[in-house]
Amino acid sequence: MPIKTALLCNGHKVNCIKENAQKGRGVMYMDIAGRIKEFRREEKLTQARLAELLNVSRQTVGAWEQGRALPDVEMLRGISEALHRDMLCFFGTPQGEDEQRCSCIRMIEDLCGEKDTAHFAWQEDVPSGADYQGGIYVSGKAMRFDENGADYQGVAVTAEAYRENGFYYCIPFIKNNGSENSGQITLMRSLDILLPETHLQYESINGDSADGASFFPVYRELNTGDSISVCAHTGRPSEGVFPVFALRYGTVKQLFAIGWAGRWSYEIHVTEKGTRITAGIPQADFYLKPGEEVRMPSVICITGTGEEVYARFRSFLKKKTDSFMRGRCLPIAASPFDRYFWENPRHECFSRKGQMRVAEAMKEIGSFDTLWLDAAWFRDAETFPLGVGNYSVRDVFDYTLKPVSDYAHKSGFRFLVWFEPERVCRGTEMYASHPEYMLKGESGDSFLYDLSAPGAAEYLASALLDAMDKNGIDILRIDYNIIPIAYWQQHDEPGRRGITELGCVAGWYRLLDRLHAARPDLIIDNCASGGRRLEPETLMRTVSLWRSDMGCHPDTPTNRVTVWKQNCTPSLSRYLPYHGSGSWDACGYECRCGCTSGACCQFDYWGKEYDPDITKKAVAEIKHLRNYWLGDFYPLTEITTDETVWAGYRLAKNGNGVFYLFRREQALNDSMIINVPEAAEGKYCIRVSDEFYNTCEFTVEGAVLRTGISIKIPHKRQSAVVEYIAL
Repeated sequence: MPIKTALLCNGHKVNCIKENAQKGRGVMYMDIAGRIKEFRREEKLTQARLAELLNVSRQTVGAWEQGRALPDVEMLRGISEALHRDMLCFFGTPQGEDEQRCSCIRMIEDLCGEKDTAHFAWQEDVPSGADYQGGIYVSGKAMRFDENGADYQGVAVTAEAYRENGFYYCIPFIKNNGSENSGQITLMRSLDILLPETHLQYESINGDSADGASFFPVYRELNTGDSISVCAHTGRPSEGVFPVFALRYGTVKQLFAIGWAGRWSYEIHVTEKGTRITAGIPQADFYLKPGEEVRMPSVICITGTGEEVYARFRSFLKKKTDSFMRGRCLPIAASPFDRYFWENPRHECFSRKGQMRVAEAMKEIGSFDTLWLDAAWFRDAETFPLGVGNYSVRDVFDYTLKPVSDYAHKSGFRFLVWFEPERVCRGTEMYASHPEYMLKGESGDSFLYDLSAPGAAEYLASALLDAMDKNGIDILRIDYNIIPIAYWQQHDEPGRRGITELGCVAGWYRLLDRLHAARPDLIIDNCASGGRRLEPETLMRTVSLWRSDMGCHPDTPTNRVTVWKQNCTPSLSRYLPYHGSGSWDACGYECRCGCTSGACCQFDYWGKEYDPDITKKAVAEIKHLRNYWLGDFYPLTEITTDETVWAGYRLAKNGNGVFYLFRREQALNDSMIINVPEAAEGKYCIRVSDEFYNTCEFTVEGAVLRTGISIKIPHKRQSAVVEYIAL
């Protein structure tokens, strides 16, 4: 049998048979290797110069020209641009001759027998069924991940995998056990599966973009010929895209999740043979030095019959976080940072006395448990972000946060403080202490901390722990307001494209693990300009207290923040056991859509119209209902930005539960029927709280609650909370 390799052209996989093969119209031999060499020489480029232009090694170019390896579609586009040729010229088609170009595409389709825009395909056929294992190319040879270990030219590809009742979790690793540099490692895929299905329903959500598109559901019917390609292009894994999706076919639903705090990609292609799903790291092309090991994205695959796959995914993440959450809810915190800082970074709030005043307001209100100090405490914070990288405290705090934390602790509160350890500005303390850890980007003043450097993660963990100890900090808030991809790519060594990202992502996990090893019960808030680093591996080690920077702004006629929050809550609750947000106002409509099992209350504690009475009721309700968020979540209404409708969702735990209902600004209906299908026989107490937290109670039979009760909200842009308790 002839050996087959694969390459893509204009969305079509081309099987390049290493011998002349008769097929239909006659013999067609596609000498891509020869054409790369021919065009390179015509452009008077050496292999080394072409490699430099493409950010690959000279050995990779040599492998292409010798036919030992083939570029993927993205690389072929780059080669075409570098050699000033149309892509189809590599298949023997003269540039600009439309008829011949179309004929070439038809012949490519005939040779392939299918359309497939995957970034790679294995040299051997992939069997149908649930063979999740992915792999890599080493010097043009395909290698599968093997839980027992596999080796080629000194390169071992292994996988730590866990399987149980339709649940699969795998972390792949690559190691060079040889005494010399490895061959080029390309086309890294943690997942490769062929489902024998040609009609499927795809569902996922957007990532965070701090607007109405954030975490908005995405649904699509997939049939033969359809494709989906998703990539976290910026290197922040949930910026605009989300690393979890599901496919439903017949009575089966499968969930797939990619665990990688960097640039991941996945592709789905439906052909007559079935549905091919691949996931991994795009455009990697590097070698490993002797003894060097890298990890790849982890993969989670869950098979079930419906919503249970989401429940199992949430349960898996929750079990992982139980080691530090220990049954606790998210903080109920006071932090007016966004309300005051951007207009006046020297506001009285951001001082020792100001924070104590916030703590005094918290004591008066009651129900708070955390004082939250955001990015206003460190030296030069008033010039934000230029002070990021300083861990010493501003003069307005008398150069220490310890008196503030002592006061908070004495008042019964935890102390949460903001850091952004991976961004470092020129001239700061972190920059001066370890300039060799700084990755330079396009901006001359901001650097990315190099977590791939030996000892860098350990040093950073020590610096954070030291700052926490000196200042009495209980909860660590880590932000990530820097787009890393350009920094990573700029610092890749020649012939090692992607190696910096691999090291930095592994260093990020090592940093978190080291922090937890030192403080096993430490809650770490995972923030990245809001919710732009929500991926499974990070979410096993952190929780998201601030799911989107849409919470940095009040609701306005153009920024419908309350509606966006009403959508984010049911959308994210399908995937995550913990996610938090904030509220600018204590009124029910605003506050309720910004709370989960905790909340960040950005109320106007210095304002003339500040009302401590309504604030006390609002925060007391958050505390009273917070434990329901540790139970089951049920959306009641469609997720939409339409303001002529109601929005609502239900939470249930141990037979009791609560409804959150919102009558939007243009909704004409003043009532909604709600019910609890699983309500037991017997009586239930129904407690209804209106927009102003006035409550009324009545009793109904379980049969009535199963059938439905009508809840009225008399005015537009108001809300109600309905709690039901079995008697």
